[in-house]
Amino acid sequence: MVYEALTAGATVGILEVPRKRRGRVVEGMERLCQARRAVRWTDWVAGAPMPVPIPLAEADRAAQEILGRWFPERLTMDAA
Repeated sequence: MVYEALTAGATVGILEVPRKRRGRVVEGMERLCQARRAVRWTDWVAGAPMPVPIPLAEADRAAQEILGRWFPERLTMDAA
């Protein structure tokens, strides 16, 4: 739900819970906090500001990737 909220342009805070192991989800949440896309609850309570929401544009990014790989001539035409 975190990425859906970011895509919608919502401000995102992360509640920290005990974790049994480090995995891709934990790493992803840490990367979001380091990139200031989200803020940890404990940091926010200590006075860290909520991040300014910058919506993710994953559909646009995916479309650009597809055009670049399969239809590079369309990518240059669309950019003009």
